[in-house]
This record gives sequence, C-alpha cells and structure tokens, in this order.
Amino acid sequence: MKSSVQFPLEDEVHVDEFEIGTPQKGEQGRSMSEKKMGIVIALEYRNGKPGRGYAKVIDDYTAKSLKTIFDVHIDKEAKITTDGWTGCAPRKKTYPQLEQKLSDKGQNFKMLHIQIRNFKNWLRGVHSYCYESYINQYI
Repeated sequence: MKSSVQFPLEDEVHVDEFEIGTPQKGEQGRSMSEKKMGIVIALEYRNGKPGRGYAKVIDDYTAKSLKTIFDVHIDKEAKITTDGWTGCAPRKKTYPQLEQKLSDKGQNFKMLHIQIRNFKNWLRGVHSYCYESYINQYI
C-alpha cells in the first residue's frame, strides 16, 4: 500500500521520531547504531481524534533527513507540533504554524506515542524481527 502523496496531512499534526531495534549498552535516546533503524512519524488529528498518519525510515535525525516527511506528507497550513529536537527547527521557515514543545517523556504527545507503541508491539508480536530492507513495506 503505497501513498499517492495527493492528500497531505491537514489540521493538527504531531511529528516525532523513534527507533526500531534493541537498546545497546551505553546508548540512549536518539543514538543510532547498526542494530537500530530510525523512523519519523506524522499523525493527523481532527476534532481531537487521531486520523491518517505517515511514517518513513530515516538515515539519521538531522534536519535534512526529517525534511522529507514534512515536504511530502504535511500541508503547509497544518498546525504542526513536534518535540524540542533541533532537527525540526529549520522547518519553521516553511511551516509557520510549527510549534516545538518538550515531550515530557511522551506526556505531551500521548496519542502519537500510543501509535508508536502499537506499531512496535505489532512488529515484535507478529514478525518478531524485521530486516531493514523490508521496514518501509511494514510501515
């Protein structure tokens, strides 16, 4: 199921990034390793309820890697909320309604984090493991 990219996310959109993979000793947060895959997700809210969403694998957490999900899948007029990650800050030029606020361990993005947890649990429960070459198809 590939997106036609004809219907960008509108209204209120929350964006965050996460990792698929086993935590490695001595690493925390957005620390990429060969055993982890980075993913960025954008979830639309309408009338306070989650709606459509898009996600994609990213090489790293730089502004350049995060740019694609914004440009391809989010309407320029959307009210976007992201966490305080500096990689999202450059998007404020193109998306004037982008607001950054601290995640507070997921408390400020509860529904988005539920979707992330659901995806990870589905991947672990159904597939047990996912090769990097197939992750975009699972997303």
